[in-house]
Amino acid sequence: MHINDDCGIKKCYAIMRVSVRKYWVSEIFEDVADLLLSRKYIACLRKLDKQYPELDLTLYIDFAESHI
Repeated sequence: MHINDDCGIKKCYAIMRVSVRKYWVSEIFEDVADLLLSRKYIACLRKLDKQYPELDLTLYIDFAESHI
């Protein structure tokens, strides 16, 4: 533990930032799906999900697809 890192606050902050970004991205997916009503949009998101599986976006894409 570093003297300037009280109880791992920096690590917790980093985890929170990632969580907020994922939530924000999922909201964007949903909003765009509502506007476009496009299966091509969902197909594009699924292609990106396969290309970058570490982003773990499948659940968000499924939710966006439910809005079409």
